[in-house]
Amino acid sequence: MNDINQRRNNLKKQLEQARGKVIDSELIRQKLAQLDRLAEEHPSLLGSSTLEEWEDTLKEALMRKEVYTVKEAADLLHCHENTIRREIKRGKLKASKIGRDWRISRADLQSYWKSLGGNQLFVEDSEE
Repeated sequence: MNDINQRRNNLKKQLEQARGKVIDSELIRQKLAQLDRLAEEHPSLLGSSTLEEWEDTLKEALMRKEVYTVKEAADLLHCHENTIRREIKRGKLKASKIGRDWRISRADLQSYWKSLGGNQLFVEDSEE
């Protein structure tokens, strides 16, 4: 039980350190998976509000990035990765190819989202 509390506190500390910083989306997915496992193993240790708060912190960190992978863009727009790739190939979403992978700038992702009729996708730094 002590080990579980220590794991929970370590995760909480890592998430608090990540607040306001740009971090890798893979790290975000790993931390969410760790929280899910911890919640499954010991539901009484993590209340649903605490878990939701941590997930919000991780998603907030993802929103602060300047350049996104196809996977990250798909996560932000709640669509499939193939949809993002298809829109890039059609020329509707601007992206740069680095090696085999595509990178999409924050500005291009916002522009694409607005062209679909969406509102502001990202909160501007000046509004914080």
